[in-house]
Amino acid sequence: MWEEEMDLVVTDLMNDKRVRSGGIVIRKSLQLMLYNIMHRMMFDTKFESMEEPLFKERSRLAQGFEYNYADFVPLLRPFLRGYLNKCRDLQSWWLVFFNNNYVEKRRKIMAENGEKHKINCTIDHMIDSQLKVERTEANVPYIVEIIM
Repeated sequence: MWEEEMDLVVTDLMNDKRVRSGGIVIRKSLQLMLYNIMHRMMFDTKFESMEEPLFKERSRLAQGFEYNYADFVPLLRPFLRGYLNKCRDLQSWWLVFFNNNYVEKRRKIMAENGEKHKINCTIDHMIDSQLKVERTEANVPYIVEIIM
């Protein structure tokens, strides 16, 4: 999976005319590759492109928590309060979104397949342990958030 995602990045860059003419910043390409590796391991799914709205939201969430200057300069806290509230709101939205679109989707797949379900990804393991009462249903989305 890692090699496949790396090959896709290299192929995309080789096919991008901007690379030959003037160069590009590959940060987003590498970010897409890393997110796809994580999403494939976690949910058995991936982003199709950098233009996908979910990828853009995922990137925005990651950037929102990249630096919290208020931790380094407490004097800035009053000025960053609105920004930090937006980050908290985005984090709450993301938690609900993950639960509704990934966790519940995998729960449904597992329920439909019953005993025949093959565990394909990390979320399947988490749901399986939740079904065995090793963790609560509410814990699963929070564990996903921590990992992601």
